[in-house]
Amino acid sequence: MKKSIVLFAAVWTATFAAQAETESIPLTPENLLLHYSKAEFVEFKGNEAVHLRNTPAKRDGAVAFIKGKGFIEGIIEVDIASERFAGIAFRAQDSDRYDKVYFRPFNSGTEKHENSVQYVVGGVKELGWKPLREKFPGKYEGGADLPVMEWFTAKFVVTGSRVEVFVNDGETPVLVVEETLSGFESGAFGIWGWNAYFANFRYTPLED
Repeated sequence: MKKSIVLFAAVWTATFAAQAETESIPLTPENLLLHYSKAEFVEFKGNEAVHLRNTPAKRDGAVAFIKGKGFIEGIIEVDIASERFAGIAFRAQDSDRYDKVYFRPFNSGTEKHENSVQYVVGGVKELGWKPLREKFPGKYEGGADLPVMEWFTAKFVVTGSRVEVFVNDGETPVLVVEETLSGFESGAFGIWGWNAYFANFRYTPLED
């Protein structure tokens, strides 16, 4: 049975707590704090998933943070099925400002293949995809073989200011960000997307 939640610009707090091992975090109403988001908790192509959509109040995507946990550095893994835009937000300072890496499956395998993976800073206009592409072509984007509306596994390895992005079982990152641009050192973390499905969220902290 579908359960729906709509929350607009909710106020959140995060308790930073390190875990010694990889933790699977169910993407359920009890574990997610939604911002400008609509979420349905459904079964989608063999996985118990959250279907995340943005509301009219937020035109640049919906975000849902993991309740009660903070992020400094570590490994985030999640299964994604999307046509348009889907990825993660991390080191969030509030519902608008965070580091973000996301995928554009509709570009994969086309003439825009090298624009399939993107790093930006949410809430900072000059660090959005268009200014970064114009000023630093190819530096904050990469190509990846991504299915449209089928599951793939994304892994994000964040160590200090460096981010490596992997897809499925690939040993070579599809995107490497040598230095994040936000200056944020810690904050909330979770999922971000437009009309995207997420499942099997795992987190391995690297901090002491």
